[in-house]
Amino acid sequence: MKTSAYLLGLVILAFAVATGDAGDWAHWRGPEQSGVSREKGLVDSWSLDGNQNVLWTSPIGGRAAPIVLNGRVYLNCRTHHDINDPQQLIQAGEQVVCWDAATGDVVWKDQFNVFQTDIPAPRVGWASMVGDPETGNVYVHSVDGLFRCYTGDGKVVWEHSLLEQYGKISGYGGRTMTPIIDEDRVIISFLALNWGKTGAPPPKHTYYAFDKRTGKLLWVSAPGGRPLDTNYSCPVVAVINGTRMLIGGNGDGGLHAINARTGEPIWGFLMSKRGLNVTPVVEGNNVFIAHGEDNIDSIAFGRIECI
Repeated sequence: MKTSAYLLGLVILAFAVATGDAGDWAHWRGPEQSGVSREKGLVDSWSLDGNQNVLWTSPIGGRAAPIVLNGRVYLNCRTHHDINDPQQLIQAGEQVVCWDAATGDVVWKDQFNVFQTDIPAPRVGWASMVGDPETGNVYVHSVDGLFRCYTGDGKVVWEHSLLEQYGKISGYGGRTMTPIIDEDRVIISFLALNWGKTGAPPPKHTYYAFDKRTGKLLWVSAPGGRPLDTNYSCPVVAVINGTRMLIGGNGDGGLHAINARTGEPIWGFLMSKRGLNVTPVVEGNNVFIAHGEDNIDSIAFGRIECI
């Protein structure tokens, strides 16, 4: 079989489906935004040969990391259709799939078209989904700018077409930013042009905060300068010196902090001549981030910095 026509399947390890909140991994890099799990008794080895410590597998998979919320696993990915087959091409698209975390049974799936983008098919389903433990809702940011809120049972609560409503610019390589939940907000970012006060040329890397329950736009913020690149840095939220900050890598090659409740820019730190793609980590009052592109002050590539 041609590998380009198939997706990597989803593998669920035995430790990933603990009952209750302890088993939740509702957003990118987990509950502490650091990739750290406080679970006990994690397996230190696994293998598909003989199913060592593997609870179940699924032939459905993709590029994004799945999330786990309330005993279910969610993933957005491309559909199974072969884009090299004219008969299947018209049906090909992106989808959200929900599995029962204990059994691997598909509970529901929602398939939709990919439009207004030249992102290649192998990169469809780039950004991870995010789940809200408070409401049980889950959110997807598709490669073509569909931003949709589902209930845990797959009912669409609200949606926005970011290309049509907010002037999103589609990157060629599939780089799509993972949304995050903070208090009553679901926050997303993308490169935007010609929308509102922050959308005038040149394009800006812009954050949009929506009410997580209703989809109402709460604030818009465009920190930083002219984007040098597309990017997919997922921001983190931390309280530093009494201020609740959203901190993320920017398309202008800098790390920027804004007020998570208002969107007001607080500070910026330029690092690279290309966009930053790494998710920062906060420890106390220090922010750590890395990149692999051109540095702004030398001909060397890449560095890690503590700010």
